[in-house]
Amino acid sequence: MHTSAYRFGELFHDCYFKEGMKVAEIGSQNVNGSIRDFFSDAVDYTGIDFVEGTGVDVVLRDPYKLPFDDDSFDMILSSSCYEHSEFFWLSFLEIIRTLKPGGVFYLNVPSNGFIHRYPVDCWRFYPDSGRALANWANRNGIDVELLESFIGGQIPGGKFGAPSGRWNDFVAVFVKGKSAKNNYKQRIFNVSDIPITHLTTDKGLVEETGSFQPEDFNIIDSLNKANSDLKISLKNYQEQTDSLKFEAEKYKSEAEKYKSEAERYQSDIERYQSDIERYQSDIERYNFDVNHYKSINSELTLSVKKSQSLLEQNETTLACMQAEANKLHSSIKSEQNKNVLAEKNLKNKELRLLQLHTAYVETLNSKTWRYTKPIRRFFNYFNFVK
Repeated sequence: MHTSAYRFGELFHDCYFKEGMKVAEIGSQNVNGSIRDFFSDAVDYTGIDFVEGTGVDVVLRDPYKLPFDDDSFDMILSSSCYEHSEFFWLSFLEIIRTLKPGGVFYLNVPSNGFIHRYPVDCWRFYPDSGRALANWANRNGIDVELLESFIGGQIPGGKFGAPSGRWNDFVAVFVKGKSAKNNYKQRIFNVSDIPITHLTTDKGLVEETGSFQPEDFNIIDSLNKANSDLKISLKNYQEQTDSLKFEAEKYKSEAEKYKSEAERYQSDIERYQSDIERYQSDIERYNFDVNHYKSINSELTLSVKKSQSLLEQNETTLACMQAEANKLHSSIKSEQNKNVLAEKNLKNKELRLLQLHTAYVETLNSKTWRYTKPIRRFFNYFNFVK
């Protein structure tokens, strides 16, 4: 059972089921869900199908003969089953036979979709199918009224996977006996959360709320238009792609150039990093040398201070010695002056003596010996003194 069929079955239950109803379902085998899910276990519910399976209580020997008396059920349902019945109009009359007066029959059949054989797949139902079935029953002497029929919209995806969303359901509700139609005030089309088209009511009015073209065709047209738009867009995108490819090639060339430059820069960076590491090593060594030289400088500064102190002491001593030397020089000069004076006096004495000697010699030569005696005595005295 596909998603929309499952949902419409739930809406039918909510609109038409009343407590105490005896219910039967034609095609009740649970295949990906069953309408029976919406009925409590307390409901007198009979599942009927052509083969045994989950949800099947009665297996039909003849699909066109129901093994039940007339007027046996208050409600009969058939969902996703009539497309597999070769003579569904016979099945319809047999269902109406076993329905109590005032009872309702819910029919859900595909209006489109792919072939799915169980064991055959024969029919799809269009909007007028409900009125045709009611007229068929009336022609066969059975009082039947169509309460509502419509085509349900497709539901993308859904509970039972993506394929379950490709169906348009034909939904119809019939009542046995026109006089009983007012016993059911609610209608599926009033509460449906699934879009519906081609609505027919129990008043015999047809409300064409959709196109006469099946939704599949509308979807195809929409897809064709979308495909055409996509082709135009694709062409534009292709032109843009070609332009972008050209730009990409240009950028690729530039990227290669930048890559080459980046590799060169990377090589330079690695070299610079190596230089930096070497410089850092040199700086560390220079820092060590600076600290060493600072230590030496401190020692030299201390030595200089000591030397300056010694120099100051030496300068003081030198000044004292200079003063003493000056004194000594003065003394020496004084002595020298004394010596010069003494020498001068001596020279004067010698000159005088020479003069005296000369005079003596002359006197000696001119006078007699006796006159020389005092002079000799003088010279003798002088030599002694000298």
